Amino acid sequence: MAHASPQPRLITPAQIVESLNYEELIPAVEQGLGNFSKRNEEGGGGGVYPQRTMMNIEEHNGHVFVMPVVSSVDNIIATKIVATYPFNPAKKKLSSHMGTIILNEASTGTPRAVMDAEHITGMRTAAASAVATKYLAKDDWQTVALIGAGAQGESHLHALKHMNPSIEVRVWTRSSEKCQAFAQKFNIKSCETAQEAVTGADVVCTCTSSETPVLESSWLKPGAHINCVGACVPWAQELGSEVMTRAVVYTDNTPGAYKESGDILHSKVTVFAEIGEVVNGTKEAKRNDLTVFKNQGLAIEDAVAAKLVYDKVSDLTNVKSA
Repeated sequence: MAHASPQPRLITPAQIVESLNYEELIPAVEQGLGNFSKRNEEGGGGGVYPQRTMMNIEEHNGHVFVMPVVSSVDNIIATKIVATYPFNPAKKKLSSHMGTIILNEASTGTPRAVMDAEHITGMRTAAASAVATKYLAKDDWQTVALIGAGAQGESHLHALKHMNPSIEVRVWTRSSEKCQAFAQKFNIKSCETAQEAVTGADVVCTCTSSETPVLESSWLKPGAHINCVGACVPWAQELGSEVMTRAVVYTDNTPGAYKESGDILHSKVTVFAEIGEVVNGTKEAKRNDLTVFKNQGLAIEDAVAAKLVYDKVSDLTNVKSA
């Protein structure tokens, strides 16, 4: 008689919000990025890191990503299935990003948990940008420009304020009403133009769904750092080619960026390094140059975030000792 798989723990969105914080998440993501960039070394960086699969749902203007990873050091398999539908908020009154993360024990394959991916995706993406900012921005970075006032704009605001509570933050988005509401909610400055937000900024975070460039090179101060979060598909471009060719470009995953990042494909730039290589000390952090971190998103980031949540809400034990 066949044995049924044990039922995984269903973790609620409220439990995720309660369990996850940047104090723990940013170091966990930093370590995960470092391990990922050791994947070609002996030992494989403590895991198995397949490239994600992307599917286009053309009739609904949607994209689906399947993102698996094995983190041997955590004894987990994490699989995220995330669907991005940019027109959902306006047309369907739904989130533009919907996803689920499944955790299995690596040593036996036992299902451990199922949880919503939306909050985790927002926080782990911003945590990766925080890691890049830590290594690539100048030591005295103080002024931050947010381009985009959606979920990623909010998560980046919180992550960077965790890194540096005294920063000055300016925001711009295409909707003046949304921009002002966002600025009022978080007590930051609302700008009438992207140029106003970006001029003089030490750190710029582009968190938009735009398929055409939102920054111009002439707006950027020398030595600024850009976290480029949008345009994660080959046909979209959030940063103009002039910005990309002027900058030293870092990625979370260089093979994936050459395959999927429109910013890199359109500008035909050469990636200098993965941020994990900078974390590991094998590549230089060129803080005095204009730097771009192309933040595509990695399954290992989802894995370490989901494990933090699972460990907190589980009555059993953490996955590592299960």
